Amino acid sequence: MNGRRPEGGTESGLHGPPHRSRPGIGQGQPRGVADCRRVKEIVDRVAQGRNAQPDDGDGNEGRRTGAATATHGGPRVIAAMRRYILWVDALNRRIGRIAMYGLFLLMGILLWSIVSKAAFTPSLWTLELAQFVMVGYYILGGPYSIQMGSHVRMDLLYGEWSPARKAWFDLFTVCLLIFYLLVLLYGAVASTAYSLGYFGSEPFGFFAGLVTGSAETGFMERSSSAWRPYLWPIKAVMIAGFLLMLLQCVSELFKDVLLLRGHVVDPLPPEEAA
Repeated sequence: MNGRRPEGGTESGLHGPPHRSRPGIGQGQPRGVADCRRVKEIVDRVAQGRNAQPDDGDGNEGRRTGAATATHGGPRVIAAMRRYILWVDALNRRIGRIAMYGLFLLMGILLWSIVSKAAFTPSLWTLELAQFVMVGYYILGGPYSIQMGSHVRMDLLYGEWSPARKAWFDLFTVCLLIFYLLVLLYGAVASTAYSLGYFGSEPFGFFAGLVTGSAETGFMERSSSAWRPYLWPIKAVMIAGFLLMLLQCVSELFKDVLLLRGHVVDPLPPEEAA
C-alpha cells in the first residue's frame, strides 16, 4: 500500500478515483447499449449507401464487404442490366411479332396442298415446306413466348408463392434452361456444319474457316424426300432461334436478380410496346 495509483488507472477504492477513458463503442457502457449503438450505426451506413462495417473502437474503420467495394460500380452494372433487358426484349418482341404471321403462311401452304391434290397434280414440296415453316414458327417465336411467360407450366404451388419466392425459383430454373439451350445451340451448330459437308469435331472452327476463307463447303446434305431440298437453311434458322432464346433467358435472369435486389424492371418504351 504505497498510495500510488496502479498503471492504467482503472482501479478504484482508497487510492483515488478511477481513470476515466473516453467512452467509445463498447467502453464504459452496458453490453446491450453498445450493441444497440453498433446496430444503429450499421443501419445508418446501409441507409446512406455505405455498405461498410462500423469502427472497431480504435478509430479504424472496419473492412468493407464485397458489396461495398462495388458501391461505385453497382449503379453502372444495374444500368447495363436494364439496357440489356430493354434491347433483348425489344428485339425478340419484333421477331416474335413477325413470326406470328408464319401461321398464315403455313395455312396457305396446306390449303394449296389440298387444292393441288383435288384439282391438279399433287405438289411434291407442300408437306416438307409446311414442316420447315412450322419449325421456323415455333423456334423464332420461342423467345417472345419466354418473354411473355406464355409457355405451359404447372403452377399448383407456384401460383400461391410470393413474388420474391417466385423470383428465387425462376432464378434457379432459368439457369438450368440456359445450360440446356447451350447444349442445343452446340448441337445445332454441329448439325449445320454437317449439312454443309463438314464431318469433323470442331464445328465452330469450321465456320470460322468459312469466314476467313481457310475452309470451304463440301457435299451438302439434302432431304431424302422426293423434293430433296437442302437442309442447311432450316438448320441455320434453328441456330438463330436457339441463340435468341439464350439471350432472352439471360434477360429473364437479370429481371429476377433486379427483383431480388429491390429494383423495378422498367417496361418497354411506348413505341416498343405498341
